[in-house]
Amino acid sequence: PEIAPYGLAGGGAAPPHQLYLTQGDTRSTVDTESFYRGNTGDVFEIFQSGGGGYGNAFHRDPAQVLADVENGLVSHAAAADQYGGVIDPLRGAIDERATAARRAGR
Repeated sequence: PEIAPYGLAGGGAAPPHQLYLTQGDTRSTVDTESFYRGNTGDVFEIFQSGGGGYGNAFHRDPAQVLADVENGLVSHAAAADQYGGVIDPLRGAIDERATAARRAGR
């Protein structure tokens, strides 16, 4: 079984490693215990897992969540779903009221 790196102090687990082989129009998940024959033009993808998180992501400073979005580390959707940081796309700033409501009870 796959075991993802776990989080500490309420942090979330990291996603497990993912391996894919694309041959033509077919993308397959790679089984690490098997052998594959590669051909010119095939694409082998490795998505390396990181470490688990530390602390409750909903307690992260909203300004830091905004900086993560601005720096391309997380999307607007991930900021809201994973960190509870709602960003007003018109102002490019944290929506304080929506963020407080989303984080309520977390």
